[in-house]
Amino acid sequence: MQDDNQIVLKKGAHTTLSFIGKSTTGHEWTVETDGDDCLKIEKQIQEQKSPISGESANENFIITAMSTGSAILHFSLSRSWEKNVKPIKQTIYRFKVE
Repeated sequence: MQDDNQIVLKKGAHTTLSFIGKSTTGHEWTVETDGDDCLKIEKQIQEQKSPISGESANENFIITAMSTGSAILHFSLSRSWEKNVKPIKQTIYRFKVE
């Protein structure tokens, strides 16, 4: 794993995590959750203001604190059809909801 970040949120608050996309190469950011079911996670693709041929859009994850608890989010950048290939990038975020 490349990163280990901790974020504390109050119940009802939200934060956005943005990752540089690589959709033109078939890679996509995905997230897996460990721990309490205290977060709501939505994914959005950020629109390009002036798209350049071959440039990928950023991928945003909106994290909303739904109830008290803690969870670990594992983000991976990989191709969905490559099952036995390590992701090209990974990062972990630890969330605590108060």
